[in-house]
Amino acid sequence: MALLLYATETEIRDELNSPDPKLLKEAARAYRARGDALRADGRLPAAQADASRADKLEAEARKPAKAAKRPPEPAEAPSTGQILLVNDWTGPVDVVVDGTNHTVAAGERKAITRPAGDFAYEVAVAQHQGKARVEAGKTFTIRIGPR
Repeated sequence: MALLLYATETEIRDELNSPDPKLLKEAARAYRARGDALRADGRLPAAQADASRADKLEAEARKPAKAAKRPPEPAEAPSTGQILLVNDWTGPVDVVVDGTNHTVAAGERKAITRPAGDFAYEVAVAQHQGKARVEAGKTFTIRIGPR
């Protein structure tokens, strides 16, 4: 029973590509003990198989630890987007986005990171109000300038 547990545990650890050297040595001792009992009972092929398995486990325990072979974490989908305010006027302009005022100097580009979704904006100098949607991972540009 104990060997079955060791075998299962080492197989799981092998799948992760990071077997615990302490566990491998302990499992090797268990295989050697069972091999000794099998040899005493006259079952030499089984005893030799256990000795071979113990040798392999001990050799694996002496190897340096390997990096775990875990699947890469899925990249988290962005939940934010950007609103890019571009001022092509010769002076500063105020742009209100969802009630928050943003002053943008002449020639300036100002990025606002915000949750993806709908938003309202107003450009007072151009007497323009609008509604738009910014998508996750995308940029929505509001360009202010002469027509």
